[in-house]
Amino acid sequence: ISPGVERVMGVKPEDVLGKPASVMMTEKGLKVFETSVAERQEAEANGDFSMVKTLIVEQAHPSGKSVFLETVTKALLDENGRRIGLLGVGRDVTERESALDALRKSQAKYKLLADNAEEVIFTMDNEYKITFISPSVKGLLGMTVDETMGMSVAELLTDESKFKLKEAMIERLAAEANGDYSLVNRLELEQKRKDGEIIWMETITKGLLDDNGQRVGILGVGRDITERKQAEFELRESRSKFKMLAENSGDVILSIDRNFEVTYASPSVEKFVGLLPEQIVGLHLKDFVSERSWEAIMDFTKKRLALEAQGDFSMVSQEELEILR
Repeated sequence: ISPGVERVMGVKPEDVLGKPASVMMTEKGLKVFETSVAERQEAEANGDFSMVKTLIVEQAHPSGKSVFLETVTKALLDENGRRIGLLGVGRDVTERESALDALRKSQAKYKLLADNAEEVIFTMDNEYKITFISPSVKGLLGMTVDETMGMSVAELLTDESKFKLKEAMIERLAAEANGDYSLVNRLELEQKRKDGEIIWMETITKGLLDDNGQRVGILGVGRDITERKQAEFELRESRSKFKMLAENSGDVILSIDRNFEVTYASPSVEKFVGLLPEQIVGLHLKDFVSERSWEAIMDFTKKRLALEAQGDFSMVSQEELEILR
């Protein structure tokens, strides 16, 4: 056994030479080892001495902590092709196994919630591959949990959204390089359904941290915002058409918020009020109408509010207003 055993296992080579390999194994590690031995014996009973086994075995360190060794073993054969021993190479994967264990515990914690949520709840490893996803993914993407497990999240995105994700990844790495693991990303991404349809999904993600505060994965929540994005598009289209009509109209067209402040004024307002549209925006309506006209505005506003309280939003009012220049 090589001198590296002291660095990894805390024992000197001479302390373990001649002893069973199981002497340093935990009970859990011993079960893994015994299963491997049985599989090798079965293969050799059928004349197959070529088996190469890769195992992750939990070992007991003298300090009381567990050490995980990834070992690769193959048979040492004599000139007659019979096994006379085993050759093995081992490396310490304790840090990796601890990270995976922390991730599994986090997944178990969120599973009950995820299984009953309408939103899609998911976890990814540090390579952004899906390690857990809630059953609601079926309704959102038309894919089963099994179909999505192990996929890179980028496989589900359009090219433009892949770029957004890459920017978010760079932002997270930059924050973590400065010791900040608290970053929460909120992204609106175009996702590809199994049937080829493109939908919009809002995702909120944060790092999953182990006991040492190191990121071992990503926790995310996603919801379908396709209808909202469509409504936003239609609103932009409507505003664009309204603006084109308003800017080519000889009449004064104003848009006013609930506080009676002007949010839009057509170019024709200049000849009536003597102010440019950008000078009107932000002014209170009372600033450029007469007192009598303001009273008329208040009167029909009360009538409008009374009707709207009853669910009637159809009121159209026509008033003659005195404008102050």
